[in-house]
Amino acid sequence: MQRFVLLAIVGFCLAAYATADDLRLGEREDGDVLVASRRLFRFPVPGKSMVAKSGFNTEGRITAVSAVNAPGKAATINVVKGGVGTRTIVVSAVGELGTGLDVQLDVYAVEDKAANAHNRVILS
Repeated sequence: MQRFVLLAIVGFCLAAYATADDLRLGEREDGDVLVASRRLFRFPVPGKSMVAKSGFNTEGRITAVSAVNAPGKAATINVVKGGVGTRTIVVSAVGELGTGLDVQLDVYAVEDKAANAHNRVILS
């Protein structure tokens, strides 16, 4: 029993370490949809930290952002501009020295009814 408890604690610590640099902002809402999904990937170069930036503009309001490192990767992920509650977001990922980076970036947004009603009036 003690071995099981010890293995469970070690497992939880490893899981926490593996996801320490992942980024999760906001919460999914009813009616939101995946508006952008992009893989930020850079091959490793010895002696260099690889960097990737990605930006998105949406017609609606961003509700949630998820940027998750691939297993074995530990890029530091930050929001550079915009974010949850806005129409724009720019995210940067910086890999560890000599390791490259591999991050899955997903952005969810909900339709902006006021903007769509305005567009329908103009198009009519």
